[in-house]
Amino acid sequence: MASAAVDLPRAVTMTAMWFSRSKPLKGEGTYLAQPVAASHARLERQLKRPGDFQQFMGSPVLVKTYQNRDGRKEFAGKLAGYEDGAVLLDMGGAEPVRFEKNEVALVRLRVEF
Repeated sequence: MASAAVDLPRAVTMTAMWFSRSKPLKGEGTYLAQPVAASHARLERQLKRPGDFQQFMGSPVLVKTYQNRDGRKEFAGKLAGYEDGAVLLDMGGAEPVRFEKNEVALVRLRVEF
């Protein structure tokens, strides 16, 4: 098995893995292969400035807190609001959950597949 990493423009990194030609899957010319994984520097970027929050309103995010809240420190949902440093997170409940500025360690975009 071999692997290769290729740096492409716009900070996209692709890693491809493939098997040697000596391992046919079925029939001549068909070989085992693994999917290509791609990542981009902006896919899971951290939101810091008020403009970042405005730009990505409604996007899936991950909020990490300094202290445990309801027994955990990580919360996933859609960015529902940003007011004076406080983050509103829609986690599928009736009302968005509010995280005050002093509670939030970081907010970053989350990729959903």
